[in-house]
Amino acid sequence: MVLVAAMVCAVPARAQFRVEISGVGATQVPIAIAKFRDEDKAGQALANIIRSDLERSGLFRNIDAPAVVDETAQPAMSEWRSRNADALVGGSVTKLADGRFDVRFKLWDVVKGAELGGQSSVVDATDLRLAAHRVADFVHEKLTGEKGV
Repeated sequence: MVLVAAMVCAVPARAQFRVEISGVGATQVPIAIAKFRDEDKAGQALANIIRSDLERSGLFRNIDAPAVVDETAQPAMSEWRSRNADALVGGSVTKLADGRFDVRFKLWDVVKGAELGGQSSVVDATDLRLAAHRVADFVHEKLTGEKGV
């Protein structure tokens, strides 16, 4: 009897382990955020800030954008599609005579070849980073339907 009890206790247990990925990060939107025209003169890398915000949300995957694209551009959508981007952000930063900066951008749906909107805001130099966060919020809301990052 003791031998049977010992054998029952010695039988290894078998369990299945299954991982299912769902929710944030399961499907990421491939997005290209091009360097803003004249952002070097502003002292803030706006495109990098926007990229980081969107990537941190877990809903976006950054696609390399080697060229400067500003809000006045007519991007070649076929080129961006070949880079596997579904969306593109481009813009500019212009220093005004009073020392403030005019930050402008546009968002394009690369798949549909359509402009999804854009904005312009005039900010103090100390608020350039905040302006970049607002661009990321706009993009996040337009592409997901949910507010901000």
